[in-house]
Amino acid sequence: MIRTKRSTSLGMSYIIKIGKTKFIIAYPKQFEAIDNGKNYRIYYIHTSHVHIILSVKELSAAIAAQVKMNNEK
Repeated sequence: MIRTKRSTSLGMSYIIKIGKTKFIIAYPKQFEAIDNGKNYRIYYIHTSHVHIILSVKELSAAIAAQVKMNNEK
């Protein structure tokens, strides 16, 4: 996961990129709530121009390990 915060002519821009998927985050509190070192399950709608996050849930260490193990198979 890559978190990017930058100043633009319209104000601050908050972007989170997971793999090849880029999410534009609307508010600073939402951006700050997602930490690089943690694992999350994110449900989102994929459209041709923007990805819309529906929900974000932090995974426990045990569940994150299980998901990682399943992805490695």
